Amino acid sequence: MKKQDTIPNRVAEIESIIEHLNHSWLNKEFVDLETLFHKEVVLLQPGNTHKKVGREMMIESYEEFMDSARVSDFKVNDKDIEVFANTAVAYYTYRIHYRVESTNYDETGSEVLVFNYRNDRWIIVWRMQLPIL
Repeated sequence: MKKQDTIPNRVAEIESIIEHLNHSWLNKEFVDLETLFHKEVVLLQPGNTHKKVGREMMIESYEEFMDSARVSDFKVNDKDIEVFANTAVAYYTYRIHYRVESTNYDETGSEVLVFNYRNDRWIIVWRMQLPIL
């Protein structure tokens, strides 16, 4: 990282990536997700005891959800971002309203994203979805 980088600047970069990530999947701009994830990114989801690995799998998880659901509202709340040299951990809660077939859902949850700084940019290496902690 460059000497002039400061923690607030790095936190702002991570916040921007999270906004870009959520904008992309909500607008079905899945090709935009490719540059955000490491090729061997890990995904852990509630109720699933096995981790999933890989960028393609990660993007497919967003595509599959958006193919079956019609999202009417998605809000990110309570962001907390910690930066440690070339690693950053972001935690946030969210509320999502969506419809699948004839059923409406109003859910809350939380997400943990782990970033690694490489080749002059932040990249997501780990994503974990949880109930709100």
